[in-house]
Amino acid sequence: GGVGTSVIPLAVARGLRVVGVASAAKEGLVDSLGAEHVPSGDGWDERVRALAPGGVDAVFDLVGGEVLRAGARLLSGRRGPVSIAAPGLAAELGGGGVTRRRATEVFGQVAELAAAGVLDIHVSAVFPLSRAAEAVALVESGHATGKVVVVPDGR
Repeated sequence: GGVGTSVIPLAVARGLRVVGVASAAKEGLVDSLGAEHVPSGDGWDERVRALAPGGVDAVFDLVGGEVLRAGARLLSGRRGPVSIAAPGLAAELGGGGVTRRRATEVFGQVAELAAAGVLDIHVSAVFPLSRAAEAVALVESGHATGKVVVVPDGR
């Protein structure tokens, strides 16, 4: 989705090997961003472990719950997972979360990277304001493959 399509290029630009867990329908997108795709669903963590038998250095979670717990078990070091979906649980697991408090700073850094050409913001859909409910529904469906943008009517 929109967050993953932003996080993957940032990590790849830093020379990191990235494994992206996503639906089979998003395999091409994950690959195009420079990550190794692992199909989501039952056994995803075992598939990641097969790619990284010694564990992974970092987990960036967008789902929470048992997915976050399974991701934390994949970690090889002392660092805990980072989660957008469940920052409290991530903290319990030794990591932390992305909170609104840091959003302005982080968005500023992302904007600078996009302006410098390091980060390509992938827009998957644009909706006029009069169809904002459809935009929200697309985001909530989990089927957006990038940012969903709402613009004033008539643009």
